[in-house]
Amino acid sequence: MNEISAKKKFQMRVAIGSIALIILILWGLNLKNVWQNNRSQEQPSTEWQGLKADLEKTLAEARNKLDGIKKDKAMAEKEASDKFLEGLMDNTAKNASSSAVVATSSTPIASTSVPIATSTPKNSSPAVSNCPKYIDCMPTVGETKPCVIPLGCEGITLIAY
Repeated sequence: MNEISAKKKFQMRVAIGSIALIILILWGLNLKNVWQNNRSQEQPSTEWQGLKADLEKTLAEARNKLDGIKKDKAMAEKEASDKFLEGLMDNTAKNASSSAVVATSSTPIASTSVPIATSTPKNSSPAVSNCPKYIDCMPTVGETKPCVIPLGCEGITLIAY
């Protein structure tokens, strides 16, 4: 039995060695095809270069168009602001000329018929004298308090929270 097992081991080693040798031979033969494929892959890289050039050209055109749009927008905004300023200048010139006519006219109607608004002290009117200093708007239990400032007391009365 010892001889039979030794014979089987020898046959197994020969089979494994021959399979390994076949794999190495096939690998060596295939190696030249791998190098040829690398050489042929240089041609698609030129195609990639062409595609890259086309893409760069397209992006450059898009950038130029965007720059043109930005310039057009800036010009339109400038024209609009110029028209607005011209309108303001015309209106101020009209207002200045009309106020100059009123100021230089010697008719007594312009000086006497126009009432001049004078500021009166806030405490002198009767409604102002009745204004509370503050309104208590603190939350309480039970009846709710109105937190409304009386008319005429808007600038005087404060709300306390």
